[in-house]
Amino acid sequence: MVFCSCLLSLFLWLRVSPANANEWNNDVPASVVGLFGSCVEIPCTFNYPARGKTYTGFTGVWYTVNDESNVFHTDTSKISEAFKGRTNLIGDLHQNDCSLKISSLRKSDTGPFMFRIEIENLDKYTYGAKKVSITVKESPEQPTVSVKDEVTSGNPVTATCTVLHSCPSDLPRITWSHDGDHSSPSQPQSQGQWKVTSYNLTFTPSREDHNKKLSCSAEFRGKTVTGYKTLKVKYPPYDVNVVTKPSVKENDSAELTCSSNSNPPANSYQWFSLNGGLLGNGPTYKLEKVSRHTEAISCTAINTEGINSSSPRKLNILYPPYEVTVVTKPSVKENDSAELTCSSNSNPPANSYQWFSLNGTLPGNGPTYKLEKVSRHTEAISCTAINTEGRNSSSPRKLNILYPPYEVTVVTKPSVKENDSAELTCSSNSNPPANSYQWFSLNGGLLGNGPTYKLEKVSRHTEAISCTAINTEGINSSSPRKLNILYPPYEVTVVTKPSVKENDSAELTCSSNSNPPANSYQWFSLNGTLLGNGPTYKLEKVSRHTEAISCTAINTEGINSSSPSKLNILYSPEIKNESTCQGAMLTVCVCIVDSNPPSEVKWFGPDFSKTFPSSSIKQNESLTTFTVQSWLGLPETVQCFANNSLGSSSITLEAPQNGIIIYIAVASAILVVLVGVLVYVVRRHRGNRATQQPAMKNEQNEMKTCPKSIKEEKGHDEDIYANSPDGHDYDNWGDYVGPLSSESSLKDESIYENV
Repeated sequence: MVFCSCLLSLFLWLRVSPANANEWNNDVPASVVGLFGSCVEIPCTFNYPARGKTYTGFTGVWYTVNDESNVFHTDTSKISEAFKGRTNLIGDLHQNDCSLKISSLRKSDTGPFMFRIEIENLDKYTYGAKKVSITVKESPEQPTVSVKDEVTSGNPVTATCTVLHSCPSDLPRITWSHDGDHSSPSQPQSQGQWKVTSYNLTFTPSREDHNKKLSCSAEFRGKTVTGYKTLKVKYPPYDVNVVTKPSVKENDSAELTCSSNSNPPANSYQWFSLNGGLLGNGPTYKLEKVSRHTEAISCTAINTEGINSSSPRKLNILYPPYEVTVVTKPSVKENDSAELTCSSNSNPPANSYQWFSLNGTLPGNGPTYKLEKVSRHTEAISCTAINTEGRNSSSPRKLNILYPPYEVTVVTKPSVKENDSAELTCSSNSNPPANSYQWFSLNGGLLGNGPTYKLEKVSRHTEAISCTAINTEGINSSSPRKLNILYPPYEVTVVTKPSVKENDSAELTCSSNSNPPANSYQWFSLNGTLLGNGPTYKLEKVSRHTEAISCTAINTEGINSSSPSKLNILYSPEIKNESTCQGAMLTVCVCIVDSNPPSEVKWFGPDFSKTFPSSSIKQNESLTTFTVQSWLGLPETVQCFANNSLGSSSITLEAPQNGIIIYIAVASAILVVLVGVLVYVVRRHRGNRATQQPAMKNEQNEMKTCPKSIKEEKGHDEDIYANSPDGHDYDNWGDYVGPLSSESSLKDESIYENV
């Protein structure tokens, strides 16, 4: 088979004349470098004698020079098994580009290789004059890292990483050892070797980067190579410390040195006391006589890049224990045990300890103390440290107990104007802090979630709001929080004692509902006259005629006024001159009493032996009208006696006498006698029965006449009854006898007819 291929190649070679071969040429590199397992691209261009014609049928073939096996063929079925699936023509033969790509490069893929073109309707040609070989490398070249020789801490800088490769479609993955922005653009190959440059690794160096290697790693299909560049970072002094002997006896001298880490080294130093006073300059400072009270001292180191200071250094003076503290785990779950350690600063170290609760001594004298079961209510504990120089005690230490929220409260601004918005914060005491919150209205409705809640428009009627705090240990809720809403006064009222005696003084207070409380007040009479200012107003001598008074309350939010308030003045009875007695047939006496509280009234005869009940009592504010009445008349004089808790008063009224009743009675008696005499005379002169009947008829007619007059008289009486002010019936002495019904009227008519 190999022999036949050689013969075929020789035939094709001889078939092309030398004259035509001068017009057939190509351009390929003599060699390219490829990484084992990666890919390699062989750039290739070719020419052919077109002579002005256009050809479209091209067949490209790459094959090895040694055994003439097809590395690539346009007809893929003719590709050698060793290269099948690993080669493809990346160039366009119509554009005279015959570039070849070999993937998954093997050690045997070294070549040399030649290109052959077959053009339909023209000819076939093998470009044997130029061959290309592949150098297969086991490892890639190490990247090159470049950066400025010296950079400054805090200033951005750009580093460059250059990597050599042979396969643009299979670029290595670039990794930097430092965080920053970076990119990996590629540039055209040069003699089969591609150059990839990673630009813009922009990072900000810090003092920690000083003398550290900045590395760039390139990964080629599992093989990684790394390039390095050591960074030189300039930075100001840090780790500034005051250095001295480990310990100094009290009253000895001590020399202090200012130590720092900086690049370049510090070239200037300053020394300061604890309160900031400048003590001196230079890398060292000497204290002539130290004591336990010697203040801490700090130093400042300065270089070209900046300045930094040490922490204040307290010298290690030999003295009794101080800075005694109780040390334990950062946190303990409720109901767990806790071990406490007594820590102190003393020289020599403390060799004896004592433990105390807030209310007394605890058992134990060692450097540790164990609490078996802690809670949020576990008391603070202190310890005392003792050494050969003396003793000292710690502050009470409250353990960091993990527990669910309590003391949950709603926190907001001290005050909010009405109609403004308000933001509420849910505050709680818990350990760890609450990580979830819920908000509720007064009736339990869920309003929202989160540590804060916003009310868009508040008013004096805004309901109280509560919140619930939740942490890993549990849940708890606040009491409802009523916001402090600022609003103008309303419900303004005048407040005073329920009652005041006449002629006493009275103090009035202007009461209002406002926030903030009213800070200004005005007092007005009923006709609008300004009486005074201030929260109270005093009336020196009140009387029943004192007018109603109103007040106006004013605060920063507005103004409002009360309704006029009439004082309740207490005074003894005063019987008005309008009290009198009147009547013709019915006597009516009226006693008008002005008093507060209302009076009780009694009616008496002239000698106080007989009393008369009031027939009616009418109240109109402080005036009470008492009435007594009688059909049969009253004594000539009637006494009205009024009294209340403050005193009494009386008046004598003259009652008119009802003489007409007597006249009517006498006339009625005479009339009855005359009628009787007349009847007797008639009967005497008429002796027989027949003559008596007319007489009886006349008598009946006369008798019928009598009731008529009596009825008329009764009708007159009805008029008298009707004059009773309350429609009730009274006897001659004013006693109540009930209403005059129709039934009683019929009864009276029967009585009159029998007369």
